[in-house]
Amino acid sequence: SDGAGFTGGSGSVLPTNATGLSDNAINLGVGSYRYKDLYLSGGVYLGGTGSANKLDDYEEGLWSPGLKGASSGNVATLTSATKGSYVKIGNQVTVNFIVVTSSIGSASGTVQITGLPFTVAAPLTTTGIQGNGTAGYWQGFDTAVNNIVYTAEGNTNLLYVYGTTSGTQNSISGIQINQMGAAAVRGTITYRST
Repeated sequence: SDGAGFTGGSGSVLPTNATGLSDNAINLGVGSYRYKDLYLSGGVYLGGTGSANKLDDYEEGLWSPGLKGASSGNVATLTSATKGSYVKIGNQVTVNFIVVTSSIGSASGTVQITGLPFTVAAPLTTTGIQGNGTAGYWQGFDTAVNNIVYTAEGNTNLLYVYGTTSGTQNSISGIQINQMGAAAVRGTITYRST
């Protein structure tokens, strides 16, 4: 009744109304009459037409986290309870994980969680950090830890594990895992990918 429809032009399917081409007025479907799936090889511009409005990637999946000491490189023996999942929207990646070890040899240096599903983007600042996250649970570290945070290191597929051994925030330092046996960490972190 209002002439809503489509016309073609410049390799595009364009919206029209009773008087001709229409901008920002015609919907594709309504709440009660929807289209099903939309297959695109490109992206979707949401809320604007600038490059910052383009959503060109959405993905969900699983990943396999590992654990090692930064200095020695020794890798922990993990149990079947170790799992990871992720959601990627554009270049923003949110990962969830649980890492459970049965044993590890001498693995000096800051704890690293390896195997992030997407490479962390180059750092925006000199710190090298492109994302931060928190732990929901941990046990089995050599040192008593009050708090754990994760940082995503730019240009790597690594998370560094830091913690506080006192109540002051400025005491965060790398957690050691020398001769650590059974241990576990769980957490979530959001970071920018390449």
